[in-house]
Amino acid sequence: MPWRPDKTIPRATRLRDAIDAKAKKWADVVKIGRTHLEDATPLTVGQEWSGYAGALDDAIAHVTQATQGMLQLAMGGTAVGTGLNSPAGFGEDVAKTLARLTGDPLRHRHDTNSRRKARWIGWCGPMAPSRTLPSLCSRSPTTCAGWARAQGRGCMS
Repeated sequence: MPWRPDKTIPRATRLRDAIDAKAKKWADVVKIGRTHLEDATPLTVGQEWSGYAGALDDAIAHVTQATQGMLQLAMGGTAVGTGLNSPAGFGEDVAKTLARLTGDPLRHRHDTNSRRKARWIGWCGPMAPSRTLPSLCSRSPTTCAGWARAQGRGCMS
């Protein structure tokens, strides 16, 4: 059975709400917690469970954001996503057809290059892993090094 965010998110929200209700119910129940240094510290069961509810809030927000990105299709009609030599409206037509066939709210992403470039910016920027990428980034002008040179940036420098 495929994963469905339209079912998962509401279910996770119900779980979060149930946990939050327990956190409120147990707000006065004191227990002993342990710090990282193994000190015994009093806290309430409600405080502990409110942390679980907060973690689910974060997870739901991440899933929601990721889902929105997955519903955007970068269909340029060519291997490099520019739309060169593809019929007008190709990306929009593909997104509409796939949305109709799957029942998902898929849509065409008009800036088809942003996804590809964003990936390389992460690899070529100051946080790039310096020992793992030099061979990957120097293989062809269309990979990271070529893109970085075209942008006037160094890759793995």
